[in-house]
Amino acid sequence: MKKYLIVTSLIMLLVVLFGCGTSGSVDEGDQTQADPLPADQDKQKNEGDGLALLKQLAYEVTSEKSDDQITFQMELTNPTDEQVKISFPSGQQYEIIIKSKKSDEVVYRYSEGRMFTQAIVDYEIEPGETKTWEQAWDFKEAEPGDYTATVMLLPEPVHQPSNENNPFVKQVSLSIDGEK
Repeated sequence: MKKYLIVTSLIMLLVVLFGCGTSGSVDEGDQTQADPLPADQDKQKNEGDGLALLKQLAYEVTSEKSDDQITFQMELTNPTDEQVKISFPSGQQYEIIIKSKKSDEVVYRYSEGRMFTQAIVDYEIEPGETKTWEQAWDFKEAEPGDYTATVMLLPEPVHQPSNENNPFVKQVSLSIDGEK
């Protein structure tokens, strides 16, 4: 019985080793694996084309203050003669970051504490059409003072808020007085 168990264990070990160990060797003549460099170059070219197209759109941000909140309205207008498709890689389509001018401390970040769907969201903006987003910041807990809001859209290929190439970034100066 012991011999049977040892032989079975060795056979299973060999099957696992040979089954998992074939990914390291590739024939030079094997055409099944694509060269990663051209794919990366194509991706960069497509992202560059997409960025050039996005830069043609007009982005405006307005803010309206009420008793205890400020509402930001983001508008993206297609001034071209062609339909433009914009894609967002997740449910987070914009980011708002509010910093104190006095201390440079972030007092509000729209995405903080939120969860977003991991689904691609597409919009087709017709010539002359405007797509609008709106988000309110409740500033009841904020200290009186001056603030700067950075309001940005996050479509592909500029989804990262730190991306310097993002053409959809606007700064808005805000002032909260002591009487709310």
